Formats: sequence, structure tokens, C-alpha cells
Amino acid sequence: MNEENGIETREEQHSLITKLYEKIYQLGTAETKQEIRSLRILKGLKSL
Repeated sequence: MNEENGIETREEQHSLITKLYEKIYQLGTAETKQEIRSLRILKGLKSL
């Protein structure tokens, strides 16, 4: 049961971090967007 809670917590954290990077990308400068693209942490950046 404890392991299940850990997995759920990590999944929630991953989702929140992804949303944060998406917002930074949307509001960022061209340089910021390029840096985020170079990290390859967001899929489907063309749709943002």
C-alpha cells in the first residue's frame, strides 16, 4: 500500500512539473522556448 502511494505521488508531481514547464514555454521568450525544447521534456511542443 505504501508503494502505491509513492507511485501516485510521483505521478502527480510529474504532472504538475509538466504543466509548469508548459506554462513557462507558453510565456517564455524565444530563448526560453529553445532551452525547453533542448531539454526534450515536453512532447508535442508544436501544439503549445
